[in-house]
Amino acid sequence: MHFFVVFDKKHNNDKIKILTELEYVKGDRDDIGITHIILRLDTLVRKNMIDSKLFGVNANLYLALNHTQQAKDQISYKAKELEPNEIMQSKSQKSASLNLKLETPRYKMEQIELQEKTKKGLEEVILLVQKQKLIYEEWGFKEVDGIAKTLINFHGKPGTGKTMSAHIIANELGRKLINANYADLESKFVGDALKNLVAAFDLAEKNNAILFFDEADSFLGKRITNVSQSSDQAINSLRSELLKLLEERPIIVIFATNLLDIYDKAFHSRFLRSVMFELPDKTQRITIIKKHIPNKLYEKGAKELSNEELECLSELAEGFSGREIKNSVLNSLIKAVKCDRLPVFYDFKEAFEEYKVEFEKSHKHEKRQEELSKEIKKNLETGNYNIEEKKDVNKG
Repeated sequence: MHFFVVFDKKHNNDKIKILTELEYVKGDRDDIGITHIILRLDTLVRKNMIDSKLFGVNANLYLALNHTQQAKDQISYKAKELEPNEIMQSKSQKSASLNLKLETPRYKMEQIELQEKTKKGLEEVILLVQKQKLIYEEWGFKEVDGIAKTLINFHGKPGTGKTMSAHIIANELGRKLINANYADLESKFVGDALKNLVAAFDLAEKNNAILFFDEADSFLGKRITNVSQSSDQAINSLRSELLKLLEERPIIVIFATNLLDIYDKAFHSRFLRSVMFELPDKTQRITIIKKHIPNKLYEKGAKELSNEELECLSELAEGFSGREIKNSVLNSLIKAVKCDRLPVFYDFKEAFEEYKVEFEKSHKHEKRQEELSKEIKKNLETGNYNIEEKKDVNKG
């Protein structure tokens, strides 16, 4: 159980009161120092309590040297006042805030269809980890970099295989996977996001598992320089702690994002590999379609799609990610189920056409942005633009 020394500003900081972690409510102006007391200074705080020193918190962090006896007396009183079940409830609430588990990898390399460059990137990551002992121990790279850490970044549009690839790397290396994101670490308790982040790294290190952060832009975005709210400070503190953990922990960490541009530069330089995932081309789309049609359908008598039919579906699926192709195939099977028969080409064609309509509606803005970017780039390259002088509004 943690106790907080809270200075009473109404009495010019001459009065203090002791609050438990359940009683303490973080105000809008409170400094994130509270988090660091709980997380980073816990041992030091306990030691200083014995040595008649205490840390105090309100809008800033103070060392309450002038109130030691008063604080110790109040803490002693509070501790006696607390029932054992209240303490247990606090512990159970706080431990339940971290919702992470070790997963057995679900995918193998042969289950995914990737661009050759992307596949090569994955193979290099696997090889680097497999030969890490050779490089660091036998060849002596440990003298240069004392901790053998592997930080990998996956970036690309949604549904292009980033999560599958994290599972594939874990499978190839015979490791468990911990799938985490900001929502898993965030908590209603003051300071728990930092505690949960450390706990995630602890879990990975203890079990020799791979830590996978999906939607990593939530963590790795540019640092907020104009801090206006305590939540901004909390995010900055989380990123600072993450940087520290990445330097100190000898584990494999994989980040995945759709928004690489918003990453803080401090993280870019730490990636051992940054692997780009692109949308499949026409040939790859055909391969993905074939992979997602279950073999059991053919065993039950369904007719295989011809090359011409597969090419037709591939053209309809232009711009689709692997996930969107999978959804289109599933919708095809649903159409056949409704008709109480095995699927035929017409089911696939109709399902792909319907999905295409919805796809174009949802991607209309994105498509327009891409067209504008291409147009601007073309005009710059061909010199098809005019430079206008800025008018001075103060004249005339």
